[in-house]
Amino acid sequence: LEAFFRDDSCSTLKAFGVPQNQDEKTGELKFDEYQKYQHLTMHAKDQAAFETMVRLMSEADLKSERHGSENKPIFRSWSVLEEIGAQNTTMTSSCLVGMVQRHLLTGRQDIAEAYYERLRSCVKPGNFYVEVFPHKTDKTWVSAVFFTAADGMKIRFYPGKKIQVNGKEVDAEGAVAVFTRTQKPVTLEAVSHYRKWENFARQGKNQISLPFTAIKVELVNAFVTNECQDWCPDSDSQLGANKFVLNLAQKYGDPVLISDDSHYAKPEEKIIQDIRLANSGGSFKFYGTYHRQSTQEALEYFKANLPSLPESRIEQWVENSYEWAAGFKGFKFVSPPSLPTKFYPADTLLHTKHLIDKVGRMDWGDETRCARLHKEITLLHQNGVIDLLPYFQVLEEVVSLYESKGLLCGPGRGSAAGLLLAYLLGITHADPIKYELSLDRFITMDRIESGKLPDIDQDLPNRELLVGEDGKSGWLTERFPGHWAQIGVDISLKLRSAIKDVARVEFGGKVPADIEKVCKGLPNAPQGVSDRDFVFGYEANGETIEGVLGKDKLLTKFTRDYPEVWRKVSMCLGLCRNRGRHACGTVIANRPIKEFIPLQTISDVQ
Repeated sequence: LEAFFRDDSCSTLKAFGVPQNQDEKTGELKFDEYQKYQHLTMHAKDQAAFETMVRLMSEADLKSERHGSENKPIFRSWSVLEEIGAQNTTMTSSCLVGMVQRHLLTGRQDIAEAYYERLRSCVKPGNFYVEVFPHKTDKTWVSAVFFTAADGMKIRFYPGKKIQVNGKEVDAEGAVAVFTRTQKPVTLEAVSHYRKWENFARQGKNQISLPFTAIKVELVNAFVTNECQDWCPDSDSQLGANKFVLNLAQKYGDPVLISDDSHYAKPEEKIIQDIRLANSGGSFKFYGTYHRQSTQEALEYFKANLPSLPESRIEQWVENSYEWAAGFKGFKFVSPPSLPTKFYPADTLLHTKHLIDKVGRMDWGDETRCARLHKEITLLHQNGVIDLLPYFQVLEEVVSLYESKGLLCGPGRGSAAGLLLAYLLGITHADPIKYELSLDRFITMDRIESGKLPDIDQDLPNRELLVGEDGKSGWLTERFPGHWAQIGVDISLKLRSAIKDVARVEFGGKVPADIEKVCKGLPNAPQGVSDRDFVFGYEANGETIEGVLGKDKLLTKFTRDYPEVWRKVSMCLGLCRNRGRHACGTVIANRPIKEFIPLQTISDVQ
């Protein structure tokens, strides 16, 4: 689990004199002007630790904050970390924006050590590790507009910041255009903050009074060398942070791990991350490569940058990694089926009989139907693995709900759609006896014992009755409060969007007109076929399906005209672009969902 942490009541920060700021929307006192959050890496060593993480992460999501292009669920109290650490959980000192090292970036070595001490005390003995990273980090990407006064004072804004200059409202990047056109000093008069105009500019912890006359206004999009600090005199912040935590590890006797902070597998895949970062609405880039490093690569880094360190010490760090990993060998992840049995009568057989009688389709004098139903009940109810009757009771209740509102449901599909029980409960509408539908074709004892449980795909006329117009109310909330959730999906990068994303990076933020024309003329992938398979081909039922690459004239011409763009598109195609909600998929369980599946808010719905 990569967690985010900020305790706005942190006694440690208060003790070191860090001032709180007041949230202008809520009036709450916070520390978010000191640091928005810190990263923390944790690993569960058993099921109980995992489920503790899941529950607390789901709760943190309810108060997530928007940072950049992401909603980040932030743990807001040390007590949360202590609750997780009380389980069999490992925690690490983490990266440059982690619980320890991020304080170095604000010049607070004292707080960094205090957080180190407090973090290691959250876990059981032997479960805290120190991380060092084999990366050179002497430059930081800057995308900002700088206003420079005659005395050298600078004010910095992100390019989209709303400001007033020379009596006009513009964004900060627009002020660059004003200065470039006139080549005269520009007067910064006001700054928009939460849609309110202020006569001062917030610059970190400081406020600069306005008006402010700038003799130079420039947009900077470049890697800038870090300022030298006493803890990183050569401007390499990662090297300085490595030395800092190594001293703490020696002082407290904590084991050290080499972490490569990898964001992709191979060095040549860096371009993919650059493209995704550029199109995510953020203004951040990584300097250097953050691929999955080999032991030899890491060894060479530490030998070059910490030459006084014995090689045997570095080898011990590698051994520590094996020791750390061995702590998870006994982890047996379990995820048993969780049918919502507590919402239905305990005698599932008697309740099923009651529902059959309510629907009124069963002829109890028909020996063929009785024999078929007896066989199905034996398979579903007396299989020795799981009582599946509650699954059908949920479906019966849903279909009955829609019918009570005068709404028509579909006939039902799926492996269990041929069951007489489903027909008798009104879930499906094709009589399996009349149409000689096979029971054993899709449902057998072997399939149930192997975990291949029956399912029914049910077409419903709308979703509002189940989840409400807001997506978080409706019948499901009334019937199964806290025990249901909609299913999240990964929305993949499709052919047109991949081409446009790469083109924006390649051609200065804009898609050339001829590439736009290509995108409009490209064919669509058939339903159920991914764009990657559609382009490059795939295997289906033992048959090779040829892709459109080489067949579609427009796409083929594009790959010839823009070979480098196409190379990068091929690498990006099919990657996850963002998260979304499934159109109709819903989970209902016997336990509160947040206790065993992490919940995430998407479009204001958790």
